[in-house]
Amino acid sequence: IKRLISVKIKTPENQVYERNIVLTDDAVVTIPFIKSSKGLKFVAVEQRRIVNGKFSTEFPSGGVGNSTSPIIAANKELREETGIFVDCERLKPLSPELVVCESSFSEVVLWFSCLLKEEELPIDGKNFGVDSENEHTKIRLVTLEEIKKINSFHMITACELLSRSGHI
Repeated sequence: IKRLISVKIKTPENQVYERNIVLTDDAVVTIPFIKSSKGLKFVAVEQRRIVNGKFSTEFPSGGVGNSTSPIIAANKELREETGIFVDCERLKPLSPELVVCESSFSEVVLWFSCLLKEEELPIDGKNFGVDSENEHTKIRLVTLEEIKKINSFHMITACELLSRSGHI
């Protein structure tokens, strides 16, 4: 454990979040997408972030527990946040471990891609998440052009890794 932060906020939707945020060493991100004649379509999730109280559009992500591997954690987050069930073998690493360092934390983030079949695409706007973890996500099916307009470290990193791997 690097740091423990306790927060309690009430969102404009009257949801109360009480959380202890633990900054740990490892995290995972999965970029689910589909290729079609119309181009690429990505499955992102929208969720309210405690840090600023605003909604964030990002790819399914989460922490890696001590008792699991990064690929299993990535698959679990994909399932919990989007309802997408795939075998772990379909998750492809996009890069070696990326070390993210800030003055208040340091963590390793592992990024994966997952090519989906048409029938695996969730419904745009459908809600997912784990209530017991105060996780409330909403599916957003987005194009590459839409992703490039999201000015966040998460999405800029995703675009760079997708480009390096030849997906875009």
